[in-house]
Amino acid sequence: NDLIELFSTYLVLPRHGALVLALWVLHAHGLQAFFHSPRINIKSPEKGSGKTTCLDILAEVCPRALRLDSVTTATLFRLIDTYQPTMLIDEHDSFLRDNEALRGALNSGHRRGGIFPRCVGDDNTVKLFKVFAATVLAGIGDLPGTLVDRSITIDMKRALPDELKARYDSRKINDDLKRKAARWAADALPQLQD
Repeated sequence: NDLIELFSTYLVLPRHGALVLALWVLHAHGLQAFFHSPRINIKSPEKGSGKTTCLDILAEVCPRALRLDSVTTATLFRLIDTYQPTMLIDEHDSFLRDNEALRGALNSGHRRGGIFPRCVGDDNTVKLFKVFAATVLAGIGDLPGTLVDRSITIDMKRALPDELKARYDSRKINDDLKRKAARWAADALPQLQD
């Protein structure tokens, strides 16, 4: 309920949007219990609809949140393999559409065991990079079809002046919700795994 209130305070969301985001945050904290991780697709038809603010809020409450405005394929799979972050990627419309390799890595990463093979080093040794990660993609317009199939879509729209309860200010967000979500996931892990 506290997570729902957090999202509802700073964003104008579609019906059940705050609930979906709250549950997804708990999913990200308990990721080790899941075989699949649905992508969250935050989209709108125009700029100024709250997509970036939504990512900023998610960064405050998700585990090991990594907030990016652009990413290359090589960076993505190395970051995930090394740090196991929650990926919060903005502006997908500016770099993803014609990037088959990046799309492939994001597609593979929606399920546990997803790997991305690449040659590394001077001797071109094949390394299998783990790409399973909780991921949010935000942008204007639609994601490519294969990613849409792996996503829960949240359609955003520009807020009218009286629709927002408050303007987002990261200085007003404490990390209590993040700690509570982490504790909940740790306590619920056996039930989630079952």
